[in-house]
Amino acid sequence: MSEFVACSYYDAKETHLAVRLSQDLQNHHHEWNIIRVQTATTKPFEILLALDRNPRQMIIYMDIDARIQATLDELPVLVRADIGLVFHTVFNRRAPRPTPPRFVARTGTIVARQTPGARRFLATWDRLLRLRFGIDWNPAGIAMWQATDVSFTMLPVRFAATRADGLLFANVWFG
Repeated sequence: MSEFVACSYYDAKETHLAVRLSQDLQNHHHEWNIIRVQTATTKPFEILLALDRNPRQMIIYMDIDARIQATLDELPVLVRADIGLVFHTVFNRRAPRPTPPRFVARTGTIVARQTPGARRFLATWDRLLRLRFGIDWNPAGIAMWQATDVSFTMLPVRFAATRADGLLFANVWFG
């Protein structure tokens, strides 16, 4: 048994993405657990279930459209907190008046340790997602603020990179 298990979930129309992600993970010799869901669910709820299914392992959750380009083996060393996330800065250049940049969690890759703090954050995030507020809000960011006694590790952007990041190399690509 490895120190971590890579997890994701998908529905019937995303089967081709699940096959691709599982092949990527096998190519890098990672243990994986990709679950097909029948009904609507939330990402934090599925991560909580993955923590329950794998009680002795760290969970590395990735959205089903992730492309694994390099090993994830360094994540257990990088993440010593309850939760590991990639963060990025969002600039609103279209605002009528200058607005300050926002610091936003990118939730395509999430690392969760088997800790009470990780479970508190995920439960709070799940609760906020189920409230279904307006369009312009960040439930993961609000959960970071509301969940108590939770520590976070800022992951390098190469673990949840998009084309807009302009990287030449990434462990995990999206988009």
